[in-house]
Amino acid sequence: EVNDSFSPVVCDYVYSDVVNEGQTDQSTFRWFDNQTGGAVSINVSTQNLFAGDTSVGQRLFCEVTPFDGVDNGTSVNSSNSVLVLDDTDPVLSDDAVTGPFYLDQTMSISVDCNDDVGCVDVNVLIQDPNDDFVGPLTMSVGVGAGWTRSFTPTINGVWHVVNFSASDLQGNIDEYDSLLNFTVTDKPETP
Repeated sequence: EVNDSFSPVVCDYVYSDVVNEGQTDQSTFRWFDNQTGGAVSINVSTQNLFAGDTSVGQRLFCEVTPFDGVDNGTSVNSSNSVLVLDDTDPVLSDDAVTGPFYLDQTMSISVDCNDDVGCVDVNVLIQDPNDDFVGPLTMSVGVGAGWTRSFTPTINGVWHVVNFSASDLQGNIDEYDSLLNFTVTDKPETP
């Protein structure tokens, strides 16, 4: 397994020419993604595979075709493969609180989460007017990168959204300290 910012992966092999007529090793290389349903060429034909040639989630192996400049040998696939993992943390941004900000009325807390392999677990931590913590509360995925959580305050006063946290499919984590505050009051009576 390698992260998506890895140093080159090298397709190592042992070359031998049984005829040994003095030709030099001119073997050729191909890299494949071992996907469900069969291997798919990733169009890289060098011995070294670089991070920019890959995508997260690929399971890569190489094929070597021995060539002495005159005759091709039998192509051989590597016996092991490399899984490309994501090493990029999710990014949290654009937090918001949407009212009504009345006691026992449902309001909404939202945040955007962006990650190259997708955010899977986004939480929010809230502090009530008595300095007690509520949460972390799991948020639900919305449209695009938006995650939301409905919340019903039970105490009047100033509430603080303390922070958001998120993880992605590879277990990378981001925490985002929020500066959001909102004041909860009794709902005004309508005449």
